[in-house]
Amino acid sequence: MGIRERLAGSAAPLLEPNEQVRHVFLAQEGASPYLVFLSVWSTFFFKYRVVCVTDRAIVVMACTRTRRTPTEVLMRLPRQTLIGPLESKLWAKTMVTGRVMYIHRGFHKDVAAADAEVTGGPMPLPQPQPQAAPTATPAGWYPDPQVPNQQRWHDGTQWTEHVHTG
Repeated sequence: MGIRERLAGSAAPLLEPNEQVRHVFLAQEGASPYLVFLSVWSTFFFKYRVVCVTDRAIVVMACTRTRRTPTEVLMRLPRQTLIGPLESKLWAKTMVTGRVMYIHRGFHKDVAAADAEVTGGPMPLPQPQPQAAPTATPAGWYPDPQVPNQQRWHDGTQWTEHVHTG
């Protein structure tokens, strides 16, 4: 059994009923993964994540350090959320969760395939865009105005039902 199948199988109990995994990959939050070359102790500063792209949402899960087994759902993002594009480095950085998250090159094709499902084709390379007038509130994670210690996704026009604690 490959790593993707093992991750999908271990994440399935944390998903909603009948939710189908389309893509799954590992990611790291915290210190840069390049620090592992400096000291083995740097691995204690990593937080490992399993990211499941399903037919309904992008589900980010915390997992154990040793076996990379998902233990809890940290957040659910709208399925229309793009994870990339990722730079072609050993560890590419994304801010999809509102925090820096690193994705290993071995999973870049999974991110590209997940994003292609949303865009209807391969992810184009970023093109310089003319500066548009800023919106009142850019889309992103913000402190929930009604629940302390929780963040809520604002889509640029209104608050959504997507929340993140921590």
